[in-house]
Formats: sequence, structure tokens, C-alpha cells
Amino acid sequence: MRFYTRQHVHYCGIDLHARSLYLCILDQEGTVLVHRKLPCDREKLLKTLTPYREDLVVAVECLFCWYWLADLCAKEQIAFVPVAALCPGLASLLAVRNRLGVRNSAHVVAKLLDPFNGDGVLLASASTQMYLDKLAAFFSATGAPALLLASTEGEPFANPRRRPRIEYFADGERAVLFEEEAGPVKPVAGLPGSIDAHATADWIRSALAGEAPIPHPLVNQLACCLFISGYTEDMNQAKAIAAVEAGSLGTVSRRRTGPGRPARVAPR
Repeated sequence: MRFYTRQHVHYCGIDLHARSLYLCILDQEGTVLVHRKLPCDREKLLKTLTPYREDLVVAVECLFCWYWLADLCAKEQIAFVPVAALCPGLASLLAVRNRLGVRNSAHVVAKLLDPFNGDGVLLASASTQMYLDKLAAFFSATGAPALLLASTEGEPFANPRRRPRIEYFADGERAVLFEEEAGPVKPVAGLPGSIDAHATADWIRSALAGEAPIPHPLVNQLACCLFISGYTEDMNQAKAIAAVEAGSLGTVSRRRTGPGRPARVAPR
């Protein structure tokens, strides 16, 4: 088994995702010089690396979206080492994720199955921009009704700390219902302390009982669902109903109004 064994002055490890990356830079003694989260932005990454460019090597762990980073390092003459070259054993362990059923194209295909034969609305999501683009092309080409957004923990619900871009597809047409929120991720009070099933179920029960506030991005997604299922005539009406139902308008009493227009698709 061959390993990458060349010594360097600075070592940078990157855990790369579609929209963000986690970066750690060490010196030869193992001292942590930088440890932070950054957006997937070339200029910001280069600015962070600049003080440590002397004999720097970059290693990355990522299955799908590392090509832009490799191209950037080649352009800037920075040594770039994929995990397979740095440690083949670790690369083999990471590859097992596919055999265990962790994130692959089959999951995306399964999410596109429609048991209602066009009478439902697909809530579709993906964790990478590449798959979001592929899903958008699919919905545009097939005319299937769908709500598309970046996934949270692999599921099709809006990130409660920062709303993703939410798009609606129907009959080959495409519309943006909400743009992605700008700025840093915001702290949200009342969210569960972990993402395990019991903590999540407890939070859902509290939210449904009105004991825990529902984060605004989830209220926005609820409005989208009301609109695309035909429950309301337009998005403004859907937003108002979602805000009232979620308690976002303070002491306004909860009420439910009937659908204002015939449903183009049945709610799923």
C-alpha cells in the first residue's frame, strides 16, 4: 500500500460540502493555526490560506464536489492531495458508505417516485448544487409538480436557522417562492439539542402543542405547501395563513380558512 509521505511546513485538511467547508491548518509540530467554517468561495479560501502558503499541502475529504478545489490549487500552485493518495485505507472506509446505503444517486431516484400519478406534489431536496440542478432539469422537462430546496440533514425541510431557496415547478414552469436568506446562520431558541429521533419527536409534539416556537423558515415552507396544494389563491394569502397557524403573528387567534381556488394538485 502506497501513502503520500512528503513532509511540508503547513498542512491543511478540508471537509468539503456543497456550500460550505470546514478547514483546519496545522504546522509541522501539530499546532492548530486555523480551525473554522467557510463558505465555498474561492477568494475567501485563498485569503485564509495566504498566511500559510509557504510549503502548504491541502488534503480534502469529499465524494462529489472537490474538483473546483483541485483546479484552484493547481492554478495557485498549491500541493493538493485527495484522501485516496493521502491514506488509501481511509479512502476505502469512506467508500463503504455507498455499500451501506449512505447518499448515492439511488436515493434521489427513489425520492422521485410518485405513487399518486401526478395528483400529488413532490417535496424534493438535495444536499449539493449539482443534484439540485439535475432535479430542477427533471421537473422542468417532465412537468411534474414539485417543491425543491436544499436539504437539511438529508431531508426536504427548510433549515430552521437559515432559509434555503425554495422553488416551485408545475407544468414545465419554474418559480422562486422564497430566495435564500443572506448573512450568517442565526441562533434559534427552542430547537432540540440533538437530531436523534426522540429529541426530534419531543420538539415536534411541543411545536404542535404551541409550547415551542416554529422557526420562520419552516413557516415559510408551510406557506409554500399551502399554495402549491391549491389551498390558497396566491402566496401572500398562504403566508398570512401560515403565520397565523404557526403563531408568528403573536396573539392572533388560530383559525383555518377554506381553500380559495380549485386545487391544481392534491396535497400529499
